[in-house]
Order: sequence, then structure tokens, then C-alpha cells
Amino acid sequence: MLASMSIARKIILFGVLAILVVCSLRAAFVFVVLPQNMHAELRDETAVATEIFTDAMAGPMWDYDRFEIIRLARKFVSQVDAMRLQVVSIDGEVFFTKGAWLDEGTVTTDTIMVEDAIIRNDEPVGRVQVVVSTSGIDAALMSRMSSELLTMLSLILVAGGAMALAVTTVTRPLRRLAEATSKVADGGLDVEIGETHRGDEVGEMARALCVFRRNAAKIRQRDAELKALVGELEEARDVSEAANIAKSQFLANMSHELRTPLNAIIGYAEIVEEDLEDGLAGEEQRTDVERIQTAARHLLSLINEILDLSKIEAGRMEINAETFDVAALVEEVHQTLAPLAEKKGIALDIDMPAEAGSMRSDPMRLRQCLFNMVGNAIKFTDRGGVRLVVERRAARQGAHLSFAVIDTGIGMDEAQLAQLFQPFVQVDSSTTRRHGGTGLGLAITRNVAQMLGGDIAACSTVGEGSIFTLRLPSMADAAPGTEAQALPEAAPEPPLVSPAAAANRAGRPLILVIDDDAEARDLTARMFAPDSCEIAVAVDGAEGLRLARDMKPDMILLDIELPHLDGRRLIEAVQAEPALAATPIIVLSILDREETIRLPGVVASFTKPFDRAAVLAAVSRHLGGAAGDVLIVEDDDDSAALLERCMTDCGRDHRRARDGREAMAAMEVRKPALVILDLMMTGMSGFEVLDVIRSRKEWRDVPVTVFSGKALDEAERERLSAANAPFLTKGDDGRASIRSMVERSLGPARAGGRG
Repeated sequence: MLASMSIARKIILFGVLAILVVCSLRAAFVFVVLPQNMHAELRDETAVATEIFTDAMAGPMWDYDRFEIIRLARKFVSQVDAMRLQVVSIDGEVFFTKGAWLDEGTVTTDTIMVEDAIIRNDEPVGRVQVVVSTSGIDAALMSRMSSELLTMLSLILVAGGAMALAVTTVTRPLRRLAEATSKVADGGLDVEIGETHRGDEVGEMARALCVFRRNAAKIRQRDAELKALVGELEEARDVSEAANIAKSQFLANMSHELRTPLNAIIGYAEIVEEDLEDGLAGEEQRTDVERIQTAARHLLSLINEILDLSKIEAGRMEINAETFDVAALVEEVHQTLAPLAEKKGIALDIDMPAEAGSMRSDPMRLRQCLFNMVGNAIKFTDRGGVRLVVERRAARQGAHLSFAVIDTGIGMDEAQLAQLFQPFVQVDSSTTRRHGGTGLGLAITRNVAQMLGGDIAACSTVGEGSIFTLRLPSMADAAPGTEAQALPEAAPEPPLVSPAAAANRAGRPLILVIDDDAEARDLTARMFAPDSCEIAVAVDGAEGLRLARDMKPDMILLDIELPHLDGRRLIEAVQAEPALAATPIIVLSILDREETIRLPGVVASFTKPFDRAAVLAAVSRHLGGAAGDVLIVEDDDDSAALLERCMTDCGRDHRRARDGREAMAAMEVRKPALVILDLMMTGMSGFEVLDVIRSRKEWRDVPVTVFSGKALDEAERERLSAANAPFLTKGDDGRASIRSMVERSLGPARAGGRG
């Protein structure tokens, strides 16, 4: 409130407050302190006079000289102006009296009483009582108060005049200066500013305002220049962004175009390799086929790197945070890359604490980073070895995990380190010619690490080796600047066999393959054993829809990018017809799986080039028996793939649910013969799934086996035992244990098909 008041009002307010304080202090002195002081002075004077009088009366009282006593008493009364005076001997004889003797309690507020003893030779010979009036003091006080009131009134008048003068001489030029400042602030740079001649603070403010006005004019001119420059920069930015978008689109389109021939290369190589394993060719041909596969998969990895970079630049890289076991992930990296190190004749060692524990991050992205780091180290190391050191450390910002890859390779100098994490950059051209690669691996690793809330750093010495250190928080829900993408809600699976084909279920199922690429059609058809199913093919969407209506296939394998009628519209047409709506559709396309898996009726989606074994497992899963399959409830893709491969080897039909919610939906559609259940899942935990299964009457008899990496305490083990759920430990119990568990639950395995 005080800050919003004008200076004139502040001067008046402070002046009034000062006057009130001074007048209050003066009034307190006049009305309180001064009367007390005057009464005290009168009492002291009376006491001193009484003491002198008693000393003079000591002799006459001793001699009983009544005449002298009376003379002295009358003289004292006239000098002191006493209202009462009593002189009494020690025996009570009254020698002189003026007024009556008073007791202490009868003294009024307008009188002062003093009593004193008359001493002679240290013996009391009498007493004296003196009472004086204070009326004289009161009269003096009234006169003094009148004088003080006149003084305070004069002070108020003088202070008021001083305040009026201050308001006039100070606030008026300030008001004119404020008006000029407001006009300058509104853009009136031509306004006249007075008061610059003054030598006081107002003059300084006026001169400062003149300087501000000149600078404001310069700023206005500079602002116009900046606006023109900003316009040019925005135009350049738009051009740059358009070029960047065009580059990303080009990379993505190029990668998709390359995937089609790669699909044929890898697929035919796998088929030839199977024929070679059956003894149809010699060792030289086997080597050639292995070279085809190696080159094709290397090219695929380069394309995937380009795709990852385009996703990062387009802001489409997704982070899926989950809790996972660190040791299991590191061991997977070690098992995958150890053969590469062994082939080069170097060692690949893992240095990790016995209890590495778990972390919450994106295991797929972390696995990608470690593959890039360790793979690079192996690539550039020809002697010695590579060591991956894992450490868990506590820091002020929270616990984090450190993954350090130490090699004894060629090393780098400072200039090479400076451009190490730039896209498409390798240390020098000779390195590119010797080791190959796009130079994207470390650039992608740094981007992914930062999305996971961490970073990567490197140090190196030429000829001695390098150290790459990846540091990530142990609990990271999502990357800075990105959102963790939740899995799409799963729809209930359609029946395994379409109603229209129910009559010939005893025969071989009919699969309709729809693809406009002849090699892709041929490759897909040749995946299946000749006696396992019937295959029909269509070269475009329109023909595919016609054949589906005529033949009522048990399954459709579909490309999305089709002429005449694309895959999305074909799926909509199939779903709209009651006779075809239940037909399971598997998408085989160059598009990313995330773009197609959510289409209605699609039970599985694979990106070309695809894994033949995974496609065959999906086909088998959705063409299997009605009630004898295995439900795998596992959110980790690698663990689920291991279990699905085991089920295929055992000849068991199987389905997969990625979490507890999907598991409940799958069991509602069809009751499984066996449930293999993970405990650590996002959302609904494995324990909660087990409780629901055991609480439902229709599911209570379904055998459940827990397959998890969680370290159980005694209470959790008792909980599984009470639910009759055997426990297998990930990492310790391998494929043989899983097969044995399936045979105990479902009986001996049946022979599998070609895979």
C-alpha cells in the first residue's frame, strides 16, 4: 500500500507521523513525568527542612524550653508554609500544634506528610509531624501545560508549512518528469524534457531520461533491423527444416525399398541352407550360402541404423520403460558377441558384481547401446581383448549404472575423439575401408543414452586402446523430452479356424498369400512343408479379396503396400463380411510392425525381412487345436521367443500375452492347457494373474508354471506352493527343464513340422 502512494502523500504522511510522535512525547512529559518530578522535589525539600527543624528543636526539647520551641515552630511554619505542624515530646506532651495530628492513612493526594524524630545525645526526646499542601504545584503545572500547548500548536503550524513547501518544490518537478517518462515509454521520443538545469537529484533523473530517450531511438532503429534479420532467418530455418524432413523421408523410403530384395536374399538363403543340411550339396555351397546370409544381415543392420537415425531426427524414437535383470541382459550381449570376438582371436570378458540387481529402463534400447559399444570395440581390436565392466554407484542425483567397454585396439587422438559421436563420421577413410560401417552406431548410442536419461563418454590413446562409458539412472521411467509408449490394448483373439472352414478341419488348412512381389509370394509359399497346408496366392488386393470370398481360407498372409486395393482397405473389407471376419490375418510388410499390428483382425505382424521361424510359429499358433495350446504370459520379447521356440520344438500350439491384462483376455477367448507365467510385469503382476486363475472356477484346474528371474523370498515361495505353481528360474533352468515341465503337464511331445 505504501509503495503505491504518491511522493506528496508520503511526505504528508511522514510529517504527520513525526508531529504526532513529538507531540505525544512532549505531552507525556508534561502530563506524567513533570507532575511526578515536582511532587518529588516538594517532598524532598519538605524532608530537608523538617530535618533541619528537628535538629534545631533538640536542645529546647531536652531543656523543656516551651517558649523557644513555640518560637522555632512558628518560624518553621511561616518559612515552609506548612498546613499542619505538631511538636510532641517523647512522653506525648504537645508543645506546638497547627491543625490536628494525622495518621498515615488519612493523608490525601493533595498533601505531603513528613514525620521525623527529635534526637538528643542519641536519645529520642520528641516527634515532629509536618503536612504541606501541593496546591501550589498544581497551579504551576497548569501554567506550564498552557505554555506547552502553545508550543506544540506552533510546531504543528511550522511543520505543516514545511510539508506544503516540500510537496510543492519536490513533487511538482517529479510529476512533470514522470509524465515525460511515460510519453517516452509509449514511443514519444520527441517529447521535451525539462528540469535538466537543476543540480539536485531531479536534475540527474531528467538528464538520465534524456540519455534513455537517445538510446531508445537507437534501439528502435536496431529493432527494425533485427525484425528484417529475423524474417530472413525464419525463411532460412524453413528451408533447412524442409531439407531435413526430406532427408529423413529419403532415408526411410530408401531403407524400405532395400528391405524387399533383402527379404528374398535372406529367405532363399535359409531355404538353400536347409536343403544343404539335408545333404543335397557340398561344403563349398554351404560356405557360399553362409556368406550370402552374413552379407545380407550386415546390410540389414546398416539399414536399421539408418532407420533409427531417421526416427530420432523425426522425434519418433519410442522409449518403453520396464524393470529387468541387469545380469541377464549383459549375459545376452556376451553370448551374442563372444563368437565374433573368438573369430578375431581376442578375449571378451565381463566384469560384473555378483548381485548386479535390476534397473528400470528400456531393455531393448540398452541392449542396442551395448551391442554398438562392444561390437565397435571388437571391430577395432586385433590383439589383446575387450572387457565390459558393470558397476552400480550411488550419486547425489540418485543411483545409476555404469557400463564401461575397455579395449586394447587402435585408439584415437584428440581430433578423432572430437568428431566421434557425429552421424556418418568415422575416424578416417582408412578405417572405413578396412572395417566398414556407416558411422551411425555411436551417434545413435549417444542419442538413445540421452533419451534414457544418461550419456556416453569416451577417452582413448593412440595405439593403446579406448574406454567407452555409458552411464544411466537405475530408475528411469521415461526419457527426457519423450514419453514412454504404452502397449496397445489387445483385442480378444479370433477363433483358430474360421466357421466356413470348420467342415474340413480334418484336412489340411488353406492359407491365402497376398503379395504383389513375385519373389516374396514364392518365398512365403515355400516356407511351409508341402504336406502341411494348402497355399493359394494373389498378386494384388482386388484378387486377394475375390479369392478370400470364394475360398474362405483359414488364414491370410498379407502385404500392406498392394496395387488396386491396398492392405488396409482389404482388411476393412474382410472384417465387414461375417463369413470372413473371424479369419486370422498375419501382416508381412516392409512397414514397421507398430504401424500394422493395431489393424483390426491382425493377429501378428512382421517386418520384411522377417524371421521365418517366428512367422511359422505364429501360423502354427493361430491354426492349432481348439483347447490344447500353451499360453505364454511374458513381457520380455527375448524370454518369450525362447519359450515359443521350446513350444515349437515340443510340437505344442502356443499363444503369447504380453501382460496380465492380455492374459485374462486370451483365457476368456480360449481356455489353455498350460500357462507359463512371468512374475515381473508392468501393470498386473504375475502373482495377481495367478490369484485370478485360481479364483475362477472354470480356470482352477489349468496347470500354471512360473518362469521368472525374480529372487523369491520365503513368503513368495509359500504363496506359489499354495497355488500349486512350480517355479523355474530364468537363466538357471534351460530349454531341457522347460521341455520336461511341458511333458509333465501335457504328456509326451508330438513331432514338429518343417521349421
